[in-house]
Amino acid sequence: LNFEDRYRNAIAYNGLGLRIAAVSGADVHGPDEVARTRRRLGPLGKLVAPSAQGGRISEWEAVTLVAAGKPRLENVLAAVRARRTVATFGLSDLRLSCDGLGEVRRERTAVLRLYLSRPVALVRLWREGKLAREWPKVHAVHYEEEIRDPTSFSFSIEEGIRRAQTSGIWYEPGGAQ
Repeated sequence: LNFEDRYRNAIAYNGLGLRIAAVSGADVHGPDEVARTRRRLGPLGKLVAPSAQGGRISEWEAVTLVAAGKPRLENVLAAVRARRTVATFGLSDLRLSCDGLGEVRRERTAVLRLYLSRPVALVRLWREGKLAREWPKVHAVHYEEEIRDPTSFSFSIEEGIRRAQTSGIWYEPGGAQ
């Protein structure tokens, strides 16, 4: 399983049922570990650049996008706690908004909207960790579904090996806990 599959299983009510934020990043400690990590990545390792060289984000960096408003520490922390995050790899140039990102909604109709700053190759909608729908070559998606049971949703975005995974949106019709 990759990170995205594990995340979607973790947030699904029929999985672990966790309400956690999607985050990305790399954790390496020193040149030996960087070299070891690149060897494990094989040919892809040549594309992975050291983190934030000269204050710039590498095109191939794992980045967590955070809907925090002003870039102040307390805003970022509040946004991560509220699960208003998107884990990305190689899509640090992409900007997006997703209605209800990270929220638990107590409604019978799931209304999901995703807006992207530019067209992307593929957007997938995941319902309870399983593929519900996909849209090729889009810059916005809209989906509605009547639900009866607690259900988690999230979006993934793909462009070749570049990808992103949104935090979940949880629906609990009738106020289920």
